[in-house]
Amino acid sequence: MALKRSRYPLQGVTYVRMTKCPCGYEFSDYERRSEHFLEDHTADDVPGLSNRGDRA
Repeated sequence: MALKRSRYPLQGVTYVRMTKCPCGYEFSDYERRSEHFLEDHTADDVPGLSNRGDRA
């Protein structure tokens, strides 16, 4: 997974954006990351998450 760290000038705000998914998919600059995960992955791809809110 590739991450890019950026800052908003003069605001003191830093944000981190995923640029490449662990599956190898590369995101375009303004693409919604959630759409890729919802369309191309299943819950088995992210074992640390649960749809009930409890830990796996």
